[in-house]
Amino acid sequence: MSNETPWSDPALSYQSLNMQLPPVRSRAKFAITTMIALMVCSVLLMPALFAAPWVHTITGAGTGTRPTASPATLIIVGLSMCLIGFLQIAVSITFIVFFCMWTHSANRAARFTGAVGMEFTPGWAVGWFFIPFANLVMPFRMMKELWKTSDPAVTGEGDWRTAAVPPLVAFWWTAWLANAFFGMSGSVVSVISENKAVWTQTWLQFASTVMQLIAGYLLIRIIRQITDRLLLRAGQSPG
Repeated sequence: MSNETPWSDPALSYQSLNMQLPPVRSRAKFAITTMIALMVCSVLLMPALFAAPWVHTITGAGTGTRPTASPATLIIVGLSMCLIGFLQIAVSITFIVFFCMWTHSANRAARFTGAVGMEFTPGWAVGWFFIPFANLVMPFRMMKELWKTSDPAVTGEGDWRTAAVPPLVAFWWTAWLANAFFGMSGSVVSVISENKAVWTQTWLQFASTVMQLIAGYLLIRIIRQITDRLLLRAGQSPG
C-alpha cells in the first residue's frame, strides 16, 4: 500500500486506500443521545431537589424530632428517592461510557487523518478524566488538541498546532468545573451542618444542576463539530 494519505494529497480518499476511519460518527451519536438523556433527567429531578426541605420535615431528618408522616408515606418517599437516584446514576454511567468511547475514537481518527506529534494518546485522552487533580486541567487540554487536529483547513502534518480554538471549549470546561464545585460544596455543607442547612444545600445543588445543563449543551456542540470536522478531513460527508 502507498504511504500517501489524504492529508498529503487532498484528492485521495480513505476508501480508495482501503483504510477504515475509526467509528467516530456512531460513537458521537451515542454520546450525544446519552448526554441529552442525562440533561432530561436533571430537569425532571429539579422538583425532587426542591422537595428536599419538605422531605426533611416529614421524616425528622437532621432535626432530632419524630417523623410527622405516616409509615406508608415514609416508605413511598424513600422508594421514590431511591428510584430517582438509581435512574440518574444509571444514565450518568451510560453517558460516561459512550463519551469515553467517542473520545478514544476521535483521538484515533485525528491520527488516522494525519495528525503528527499529538500530546495525548487515545488511552490517555480518556484516562486523564479519572486522575484526581490532573482531571482539572488535562481533559481541557485534550479537547483543545482534538479541536486543532480536526481542523479541515490544516494541510500540513504539524500545522495543527497553530490552529485556532474557539471560546466554546473554554466555556464548556468552565461550566463543567463550576458544576463540580457547586455539587461538592452542597455535599460539604450537608456533612458539616449534619443536614440542618437544607436550603443552602438545595440551592448549591440547584446551581450545580444549572451548570451541568450548560456544560452538557456546550459539550454536545463540541462533539458534533469535532466529529464533522474529522469526517471532512477523511473525505466523508458530515452529519
